[in-house]
Amino acid sequence: MTDLSRGIGQIHWYYSYNLKPRGPLTLAEMMTKIKKGEISLNSLIQKETERDWAPARSYQEFAPELFPANQNVTWPVDFISRMWILLMPQKEPGKYEQKGPYSVHEILEMKVSGVINKDCYIWKQGLSGWALIGERPEFAPSLQAGSLRSQDRS
Repeated sequence: MTDLSRGIGQIHWYYSYNLKPRGPLTLAEMMTKIKKGEISLNSLIQKETERDWAPARSYQEFAPELFPANQNVTWPVDFISRMWILLMPQKEPGKYEQKGPYSVHEILEMKVSGVINKDCYIWKQGLSGWALIGERPEFAPSLQAGSLRSQDRS
């Protein structure tokens, strides 16, 4: 086994999960966690050579398209097709319930009514992993009011 296969001589990374540091991880391990959605655009991470923690999106080592939140984004947004799956947190910590499929319109209505919140994850075919709902452009606050009003008129 070589030093590199054991991670010796590599820069290590840490990420915050429930405000607790996790790691050390190699760059390849971090990329795998990002692709799976375990580390999001806004997850705090730290490179062992740096003092401060910063959002994952601020590191040039992680291309934006690695993050499920940036994958397979299409405009204009399809508000009607039911293609989105929700992963909703339950009362018991660490437990989630999968629901769907839903349309963008239905999910925006659930956000406005408080049925779902920023702690929910979202997925559709073509994504490498789950993304926090607030990180997907289809569910951005700027779309909510206008899209719901225009749908109500039709």
